[in-house]
Amino acid sequence: MRKLTNSVKKTMKSPCLTVDLENSVLVAAAKLRKHHIRHLPVLDGEKLVGIISDRDLPSGMKGLKSRQPIKMFMKSPVFTVKKTASLSYVTELMLENKISSVVVEDKNVPIGIITTEDLLQILYEALSDKKSKKSDLIGKVTAWLYDTPIGGVMDLLSQTGV
Repeated sequence: MRKLTNSVKKTMKSPCLTVDLENSVLVAAAKLRKHHIRHLPVLDGEKLVGIISDRDLPSGMKGLKSRQPIKMFMKSPVFTVKKTASLSYVTELMLENKISSVVVEDKNVPIGIITTEDLLQILYEALSDKKSKKSDLIGKVTAWLYDTPIGGVMDLLSQTGV
C-alpha cells in the first residue's frame, strides 16, 4: 500500500501522453485503446489547446467520422494545475466543474494528468488496507488533512483545546 499523499507530483500519471490537434479521431481512439486510458491532452505544437476523452469520440467511428480531426470533438479550455498543487485542490476543482481529469503543467508544458480513477485508487488503498486498524487509518487521514489548507485551521483548533 502506498503512503496516503496530498501531492499532485506523487500522484499524477507521467509522462503525459498527448495527441496533435490535426490528428484524426481514429488516431486518438487507437492511442486511448493501446494505452488503456480515457483522456488525452491535445496539443497545437507544444501548446495545450484541448482534451479529448473516450466519451468525446463519435460512436461507431465509421467512414468520414473516423477521419475527422480531433479539434472537432475535443473539449476546451482545459483545466490545469501546477505540479506543486495539492490533491485536495485538484479534487475540489474536479468536483466543482464536474470534470474527470486535470492536466498537470510545468512551465506551460503538460507533464502529467490526474483523473478520477487516480483519486479513487488512493481512496480504495486507504480504505482497504486489511492490516491497518481503524486508528491507523484515522492517523493517515489526519496526517493527510494536516497537509492541506484545512490543516492550519485544525492546528489552531487543537491548540485552543477545541
